[in-house]
Amino acid sequence: MRFKSFLIALTALFLLASLASAQKGEKKGDKVQLQQTTPPALKINHAKTDTLWFEFKQTGNKVMADLFIFNDEPIAGGQIPLSFGNGKSPIDVDSVVFDKNRAARFDVTNASPDTMQSLRIGFIADISGRKPPLEAGKGRLLTIYFNLKTDKPYEVVLDTTTLVGGFSLLFADQAAQTIPVAFKTGKFKTK
Repeated sequence: MRFKSFLIALTALFLLASLASAQKGEKKGDKVQLQQTTPPALKINHAKTDTLWFEFKQTGNKVMADLFIFNDEPIAGGQIPLSFGNGKSPIDVDSVVFDKNRAARFDVTNASPDTMQSLRIGFIADISGRKPPLEAGKGRLLTIYFNLKTDKPYEVVLDTTTLVGGFSLLFADQAAQTIPVAFKTGKFKTK
């Protein structure tokens, strides 16, 4: 009987010792704080607002709109919805070409025009780690080639918008935090 009591007491002592070693921490009053076991989230300080703007060129009935970006920290992904008419404007998207220098950092790029004269642009960095995201800097991100369907002067206006499904202007960093971004509406008068 004494041996059973001794084993029960020894088992209880062992359990208490195990429990005490699992709860390493400091006592504050009657509360015990456990040590943090998860690493802290990646915090990135966005010192300056990223900026998007356009520069235009025209050759005959082709209008080229270069989309430039200034970013002071790496960009892991983003979406840029654009509107360029009211569905009846004499202009449509011929193609979109991502810049080989700056946009080569993205694994997935997409530019999808629709019939309502809007354009969905999206990009995501390689999350496997083979290539880093878009590094901080300033330069052309892509060029949009438009077909102009009039010989009369026409003012092309490229602006950001929110498209069906909540597709709105958004940049994200490596910690999946939203990056502040300013968009400058692009305007160009055709010849």
